[in-house]
Amino acid sequence: MPKILSSFLWLIVFGLVTLGIYRALHQIQNNKVVFVFSVKTIEPTTFNLIFTYNLQGKRYRDTVKQTLAANQFFLPLQIQYSIRNHVESVDIDLGNTPGNTLYIEALTLLRFHRSVRDTVYTWRCNDSLSNFITATEGVTCVDKTSNYLELATAPQKNIIHLAMAPEIQIHPQNQVALWQLWLMAALLGGFILFTLSVPEHWQERFSIHISLKPKSILVPFFLGLLFLVFLNSISRMIPDVENKENRTMTAFPTLGTHNFYSFTDEVSTYTNDHFAFRNLLFLLNSWIHTRLFRTSSMPEKTIVGHDHWYFSNDQGSLEDYRRTTKLDTGLVRYIISNLSVRIEWLRKRGIKFYFLVPPNKERIYPDYMLGCYQPLDGIGHNSLDFCKKMLFEMGNIKLIDPSEALLRKRRKRDVYYKNDTHWNTYGGFIGYQTLMQEISKDFPQLRVFQEDDFTLQETSNHEGDLSAMMGLHDIDQRKEFIFQFKDSTRQLNYNIPLKMVLRYDNPLPASENHHLKLLMFRDSFGNYLIPFFNQQFNETVYAWNYIFMNRLIEEEKPDIVVFESLQRFLMYALLIPNPTAVNQSLMR
Repeated sequence: MPKILSSFLWLIVFGLVTLGIYRALHQIQNNKVVFVFSVKTIEPTTFNLIFTYNLQGKRYRDTVKQTLAANQFFLPLQIQYSIRNHVESVDIDLGNTPGNTLYIEALTLLRFHRSVRDTVYTWRCNDSLSNFITATEGVTCVDKTSNYLELATAPQKNIIHLAMAPEIQIHPQNQVALWQLWLMAALLGGFILFTLSVPEHWQERFSIHISLKPKSILVPFFLGLLFLVFLNSISRMIPDVENKENRTMTAFPTLGTHNFYSFTDEVSTYTNDHFAFRNLLFLLNSWIHTRLFRTSSMPEKTIVGHDHWYFSNDQGSLEDYRRTTKLDTGLVRYIISNLSVRIEWLRKRGIKFYFLVPPNKERIYPDYMLGCYQPLDGIGHNSLDFCKKMLFEMGNIKLIDPSEALLRKRRKRDVYYKNDTHWNTYGGFIGYQTLMQEISKDFPQLRVFQEDDFTLQETSNHEGDLSAMMGLHDIDQRKEFIFQFKDSTRQLNYNIPLKMVLRYDNPLPASENHHLKLLMFRDSFGNYLIPFFNQQFNETVYAWNYIFMNRLIEEEKPDIVVFESLQRFLMYALLIPNPTAVNQSLMR
């Protein structure tokens, strides 16, 4: 009788354990989808993805949020959602921010089931819009080109109804059959109970005896060091070097049914970002590479040249420097056609157009580049030289290249930062002068500021994108030149907010700026032109964007439009198609 009772109790315990394991396995099947938007916005925007599903005759909504900062380039915005029910619809709620503009380049939908990832949906601008959006509320589809979809928001609610609800459902092939779950639960339950009830003489067979007899100080020192790193990773009693990486560090993940299978990978990613003394060790590694071995600790991103001059290891920059960029006249004809349409569209509105290209750093400082990157003849082109020549010869379009002026002035002062990809304030001033000399030919009433109008003060700081990339921002100081007007009624403002569209009014009397208004499409090099232009014109508008924003131009009604693009982004900027309205206006 006791044996029967014992067996009965064992079966009850086994059933309860199996049931518990089954319920846990049923919850952690890990069906989730990840939306990857390639998007940029004029204003910081919160994407609220709303998933509507039906459960037992009632409709429910789940909302997942992600914020995107304004940026010049298309950024990958990832939003993930765990699927537990039949999704009826997916919507994007953009809030009630009026006047915002979004540019969407592509959308990819990924489905994850345990460790399996499938790409189940991809939309690009070449595809039909109905494959992406079924309807909108408040949001207006302003334009759709082969490269981007332009959307504008209204003061009221702004909702985009997406067209991929069927792709989000839990597919039968991704579900484990109930009998398989029960079998797995029974096997796991039996294994657990067997392990807990193993006889003592069996346990001795599985015992592992570890004997640690250190014969030197090395083993305890190494173990102590590991323990110190572990302890400081938790307590942060000993501070680390400040992190200057231009990205958001990973937050510690929360374990749940949605990430049961990926939790260890998420913890590993978090640990890689936050383990104790990470930044200090990275700094030491970079210092040893650059100071002792004269090499880069991140050769895939930076080049350490002579005398600690750093250069970007961007593929386009190196191809241009070595004259191996592949270009042909067919591509140039498309660029000329693109620019000619813009120029004619502006001319009909009485607006002058100017095209400025700041050169790559290695074009001005080739003597500091390593010998292994010598230019090669007869293979390709330098994109700036080729485009400048062909645009003028084939389209009568002048590309303003300040390279010669920068090469002359570098004998007097540095025109680029040693530890940064950008030109410095002095180099930006030379670029301003080169551009204004062209503008003043059409507007002779404008006086170009001269170096004698300013006093220059030399300072230093711990900035620099290339040195910060290698963790050397506290070691490699960046030389800076501060311009101050000798005329005390004028003052330069170097505070440039990170916004897509900036507007300034000149406080000086209109008689000095002749009521002229300038609008400039720019990248980060344009930041160094802004302080001088603000003192030159009555009103200035700056768009941190390569897309030709025709609606902004019609709204602002400038006298001058400047298109500024760094050399290494030149082909990307020039190949962006014109808005449909601009092309169609010239066909009427």
